[in-house]
Amino acid sequence: MLYKKLELVSEIGTAEDQEDGLVISPPIFAVFDGVSTPYSKASPKKRYGEKQLSSGALLVKTASESLQHYSSDANADLKKLLMITNQSIAKLQLTEMRMSLKDSANLAGATFAAARLSGETVEIMQAGDSYAFWVNADGTTSLTKDQVLNHDQRGDNLFRQFQEKSLKENGGDLSAARAAAWDKYLPVLIKQRKKNINNPKSPGGFGLLNGQPDLEKSWFYTQLPKSSLKLLLLFTDGLIDRKKFESDESMKKYLLETYRNGGLQNILFAKRKWERENEKKTYITHTEATAIAIEFSNSKTAS
Repeated sequence: MLYKKLELVSEIGTAEDQEDGLVISPPIFAVFDGVSTPYSKASPKKRYGEKQLSSGALLVKTASESLQHYSSDANADLKKLLMITNQSIAKLQLTEMRMSLKDSANLAGATFAAARLSGETVEIMQAGDSYAFWVNADGTTSLTKDQVLNHDQRGDNLFRQFQEKSLKENGGDLSAARAAAWDKYLPVLIKQRKKNINNPKSPGGFGLLNGQPDLEKSWFYTQLPKSSLKLLLLFTDGLIDRKKFESDESMKKYLLETYRNGGLQNILFAKRKWERENEKKTYITHTEATAIAIEFSNSKTAS
């Protein structure tokens, strides 16, 4: 038996486009969070095809289909499967989106967290600000690094300043204030993306599935005995706000306690409550959130 219990959540929130995706194709499990090319009200979002998908949505659709297609290849480890998926994205960027793979700032992409359950081994991979969190048989916990945290810190503070100023200029109209703030923030975002995407040498560097071969220098990978695991969560950043926690340890404790008290739905419920209380400080009312929880058969509970 690959696992004892599987739980999923996937909500678009108030996002304009569905840019999260997931793959449930045993032995492969993955979540993706699409990142569209930079846009604002003054520089509208690019759309593609009959369904007029955003670049982030189209990229996640392609990534999900590619990973699922090759998931049954027993000879392919998770690194190889993600390399193949990244090559599919490169083809999409060059042909359909007509983008140069050298243009880090303007390429669409996706963060991801993925796992491959094979026999007695579990492989875990992650890039960007999607997460993998797991509980070990001895009760200890592990959490992948939020690679985007340093990249976001300067941007979040600056965006908040723009939004607060725009709120006053627009008579408290939150929607108008956010639109105006994005117009001001866009040049900063483009500069930061160029500096940080798939660049491990930058203090704010992070991995992004965007077709660039340099992704391989930035992703996280580990391999664990399945017997050592009680619980594995794979989730996009919309499920939880990393920046409200002082440390990874406090976030890990929160994740485990909240999951114990109601599973993934309880974690999402808590996030929605926090979003309602902080609406005027955030860039969107309710974030899109996608998550997979896997409890393993070698344990009685995930506690």
